[in-house]
Amino acid sequence: ETERRLAELGAVPLGSARLRDRYYDTEDARLTVADLWLRRRDGAWELKSPVGSPCGAGATQYRESVSEPEILSLVLPALGRGATATAGGGVSQLEHLLQGEGGGPCLAPFASIVTHRASYRLPGPGGARIAIDRTDFGHRVAEIEVMVGTEAEVPRAHAQIQEVAAKLGE
Repeated sequence: ETERRLAELGAVPLGSARLRDRYYDTEDARLTVADLWLRRRDGAWELKSPVGSPCGAGATQYRESVSEPEILSLVLPALGRGATATAGGGVSQLEHLLQGEGGGPCLAPFASIVTHRASYRLPGPGGARIAIDRTDFGHRVAEIEVMVGTEAEVPRAHAQIQEVAAKLGE
């Protein structure tokens, strides 16, 4: 149904992908409680962290970090550790956290999810991107994404997301 509506709106298919995500946290869920979502997607570390306050109506704002220094700057304080972790021997600092090195809680996987994603872009300037995800456990979700460069652009992006959602009947 959503794909049919996207076609009616002139959405351009961008392709599809199979994603394998493994999410990590401590035994007492310190990262999840802090709304930090540390994952390894197809072998690469990523962190989703909140930006600002919730937009309402199901819209959220997250920053996606892929650089290890940026990820560590957000994860280490939530783990009650200092601003840096020690690493050596070519092993990433995040790998050391998995091994529980340097004291403090150890990170361990708590969920593994395979997602089949179909991506689309709506025509026009600043065209929204829509991802339709189907997981290996039967969950289905559509994500409408509008990228912004500054905080001042967020209200416009939120309005655009709400407009697209209304057109899709979501």
